[in-house]
Amino acid sequence: MKIGIIGAMEEEVTLLRDKIENRQTITIGGSEIYTGQLHGVDVALLKSGIGKVAAAMGATLLLERCQPDVNH
Repeated sequence: MKIGIIGAMEEEVTLLRDKIENRQTITIGGSEIYTGQLHGVDVALLKSGIGKVAAAMGATLLLERCQPDVNH
């Protein structure tokens, strides 16, 4: 199972990013997706930016590129 996580701000993302084990970074069009394991669970973490449009674009990018089973 892979969990997709979206954070709007750098402070939100940094807290989780620093705890991801075996972290890899995927850069797509200026956006970075961090993948790896968090407490033994596969995760994909994306900083979307603030606002509904940014969140929608980030969610679309995360879903298309990482195909998570669960999104938060």
